[in-house]
Amino acid sequence: MKVLWLLNFIPPVMAKALRLPVQAGGSWVMALQQALQDFGPLELVLCAYANQLEQPQRRQLEGCTYLVLPS
Repeated sequence: MKVLWLLNFIPPVMAKALRLPVQAGGSWVMALQQALQDFGPLELVLCAYANQLEQPQRRQLEGCTYLVLPS
């Protein structure tokens, strides 16, 4: 199954990879992400936006795909 999850913040692991500030909050999202990944075969893509970016950024980190789009 494929899941595209739209977020209103950049997940910490992706923020660190892009050298952007890590936002406080959203821990329930990270907990649910881990639960979904443990559930079974799943292609999970977490998508967010960032004012700081000029080009879309995509990374495969810790078994999940992260996509950050410029706003």
